Amino acid sequence: MRNTALIGWQVQKAAAVNRFIYRLQHLPLVGKRVPSSLYRASEIKSLFQVLSLIGGIVGGLLKKVIYVAALLYFPAKLAGDILFPGETTISGSTVFLLFFCFNLLAGSFVNSTGLEVNEDKYVILNLMRADARVYYLQQMALKLGRDTLYFLPALWGGLCLFGKLPFWPIVSLLIELAAFRLIGEAAGLWLYDKKQFNIGHSGKVGLWLLMGSLPAAAGLIWLCREIPAIWTVGTHPLTACAAALVSLPALRYLLRFPRYTYVARSTVTYAVVVQGRLAVEEMGKNGSAVDEKSFTSESLRSHKFEHLKGYEYLNALFFARNKRQHRLLWRVKMILIGGFSVAACVAALFFFKDKDLSLFGIMPGLVFILYLMCSGQRVCKSLFFNCDVCLLKYGFYRQGDALLQNFRIRLRRLVWMDMLPALLLCGGIVAFVLCSGQAESLVAYIPMLVTIPLLSIFFDMYQLLLYYIFQPFLEGGGQKNLGYSLCSGLIYMAAYICLQVRTASVWFTVGVMALTLVFIPVSYVLIYRLAPRCFRLK
Repeated sequence: MRNTALIGWQVQKAAAVNRFIYRLQHLPLVGKRVPSSLYRASEIKSLFQVLSLIGGIVGGLLKKVIYVAALLYFPAKLAGDILFPGETTISGSTVFLLFFCFNLLAGSFVNSTGLEVNEDKYVILNLMRADARVYYLQQMALKLGRDTLYFLPALWGGLCLFGKLPFWPIVSLLIELAAFRLIGEAAGLWLYDKKQFNIGHSGKVGLWLLMGSLPAAAGLIWLCREIPAIWTVGTHPLTACAAALVSLPALRYLLRFPRYTYVARSTVTYAVVVQGRLAVEEMGKNGSAVDEKSFTSESLRSHKFEHLKGYEYLNALFFARNKRQHRLLWRVKMILIGGFSVAACVAALFFFKDKDLSLFGIMPGLVFILYLMCSGQRVCKSLFFNCDVCLLKYGFYRQGDALLQNFRIRLRRLVWMDMLPALLLCGGIVAFVLCSGQAESLVAYIPMLVTIPLLSIFFDMYQLLLYYIFQPFLEGGGQKNLGYSLCSGLIYMAAYICLQVRTASVWFTVGVMALTLVFIPVSYVLIYRLAPRCFRLK
């Protein structure tokens, strides 16, 4: 087993180093200075492997910290602000219920290590003919070890920051997580062996599990809001021991499972690996390719746009003929916002009537939600692969005046597309305030109601600006641009940091308004000066 683990690690790190060198060679300015001889320089590659290992550990820890903060602590804080106004610490019971739904249940069955498909597994199992049983057990053990290594500081550090909770309950949570992961691995192998069903590769089942975990967590938090002992019971050593005992049959099944070789030969095939690679290479086109069969004769007629000219006519045709793929996501947003608004209003009528509730605490969370609701990145991807990829071959299309005109037209249409969900969100807030019997305090919510559409405009403008400044999409499919990735990560971190903001709503609104108004002329100047050089085919 030791040799299998070492060989697997060497193969993974060698492939990662080769990919790193390849990306270095394709960086602007410095890429041409990176020699191809690095591929055979064993000493330098050994150093890269060590650095890659350290970077993987640090990166994995940071990802877990962001994950725990975004899906556990801040939702728990938001629930505490609504259910227990005035409390300064998060509820341990809320954290446990979120962890139970997201990680112990949904995550254990969706993230199956044994049925995961990747190129490294194909090389080790099918080309190098490693022992499938040893390799699968070793990968499961490594996954449990990584989860423990990354979750331990993230969970404990966050709880200490918010509630100063002790260390040992976190250990109980991790034991329960390991137990549920073993049960999930065993269930996944059993389903594939008996029913030829892979939960991880079944997009609909996995999506329903992940989407169902959110309302399930919300329902449990609401039903158990008066039971503070849930944290104590859920993290008690006896509960962890009970979970470990329940997982023993799953562990026995994994150790005695006789068909690991069959699973390896049937799941990690060359066709599946190549198909996955092509899917990654075509990622830029996925979700943006137009289904020509969905066009009707009426949608292909352009007589209703005869009054338009130039780029107005071009963009009107594009959005009319691509509205089907954008309308689906738009409807999902409207249904989700409308559904949550109705549920909140019903809860207000029956449970919060004439109670002193304040929604100002949710404003920082709304910043992050509005960022996630922004359609800019998806629309820009569709614009490139269904329109700009052809027109960028002509010089007139890359001139400053043409780029500015296109930017204005597309920004107007993009803002209109995202403005309706934002206004529906505002309507939901107004309805909740009225249903909870606080009509007299509705004026105090005007700053929040102004901030929501302004944030929607800002995020749309930012995404469209990044598209014109960096143009990250490749002509053959995919996406590659370091500046674009950094700037996208920057706005994500800014939206994430806003979750920490604790200030009066009026000042937050003034800041957002000023930022949006200043950003409009700045974006025009940047596009006029930089886009003619950067907005091109790659």
